[in-house]
Amino acid sequence: MWPLYNFISILAAPLLLPLFGLHPRLKGGLLQRLGFLPTMPRGAVWFHGASAGDVNALLPVAQEWAARGGESCASALTRSGVDFLERVAPEIARFFAPLDISIVSRRVLTRLAPRALILEHLELWPGLWRMAHRAGVPVALVNARLSAASMRRYRRFPSLFEAPLRALSMVAAASSDDAQRLTELGVRPDRIWVSAQSTKHARPHTSLLLSSRPPCIVLGSLHPGEEELLLPYLPLLVGAGAHVIVAPRYPHRAKSLLAQVARLGLRAALASQRHEDEVPPPVEVLDGMGQLPAAYEQATVAFIGGSLERRGGHNVLEAARAGCAVVTGPYVENCAGEMRALEQVGAGMSVAEPARIVSQLCAWSAHDGPRSAACQQAAAVVAGEARLAVKRIVGWLESS
Repeated sequence: MWPLYNFISILAAPLLLPLFGLHPRLKGGLLQRLGFLPTMPRGAVWFHGASAGDVNALLPVAQEWAARGGESCASALTRSGVDFLERVAPEIARFFAPLDISIVSRRVLTRLAPRALILEHLELWPGLWRMAHRAGVPVALVNARLSAASMRRYRRFPSLFEAPLRALSMVAAASSDDAQRLTELGVRPDRIWVSAQSTKHARPHTSLLLSSRPPCIVLGSLHPGEEELLLPYLPLLVGAGAHVIVAPRYPHRAKSLLAQVARLGLRAALASQRHEDEVPPPVEVLDGMGQLPAAYEQATVAFIGGSLERRGGHNVLEAARAGCAVVTGPYVENCAGEMRALEQVGAGMSVAEPARIVSQLCAWSAHDGPRSAACQQAAAVVAGEARLAVKRIVGWLESS
């Protein structure tokens, strides 16, 4: 299966190249994707995540590693991931992730000679993993999650994934269920442990200061399908007196989302085009990386996206740290523990129907009271567990 996978990857490469020049999420770094990297430190730990959120989850580990005198480099698949690293962690050498072709992976590994390769979530790249194993580079997964549906898909290709999974040097799984599924797929039981997710220790990075008026509601990290479900309720939220900040999951969708809001008859503006001393319009659309944490600072309650569709939910603690109560849809597998902590103190709720989500947002925006302090308390507990997880991962790095 591996020779066939590599052959198909080579054939597909010319078809993928236009995406790296045209697609708003992927454009840029063509030579780097082919393995021709800029100046990079040799012998550093190589951190890799798909997008901005993924590399942000790895930053606490990279920063702890740097505090102990270690060197790092980092890669990302998307434009937003590389831009995020440049803006938030300019001290870390960064590049676009290489194509998963054996000759490309070999070139990058030869150039970097990394001490270890740390992958976030479940970046399953069989070619890169195999080349790293052959080069004697330890490969680790952190914040590893594997749903039952994904497990069924990977089981269809055992000869492609079993060997790389068995060769993993360390896996920090997000839950006992994830650990069990990964073990069944081939990860050695003595190399896997259940750990709090390092992303919960990541600090928010604010690049825009918003000035809002209470009550303020944030609709954060909305995917296109969630936009369709929730935007029709904007007139209701605005009619209730709320200032609404809408954050698409992908900033390049901001102008399209702004047009959708205008068709609802509401006055709206892009966050980057408004001066701080201006009176904010009823609806504000975020259009850049780093703006969402500032929005949470202004809000009393937020809906967190990726949870009305089967995506597992996005980071709820970013809002909770700001004292913002959290409402999600029903699909929160990626943040189930954090939601339980918020629900226990009355500062979080998962709701299935869009109409009920909007009703809960309205209710909590009017009565935030002690809920803000409860949010911060719950977030601090989870973040403390994440700090211990980061130290354990770095401890493994020091011994590898």
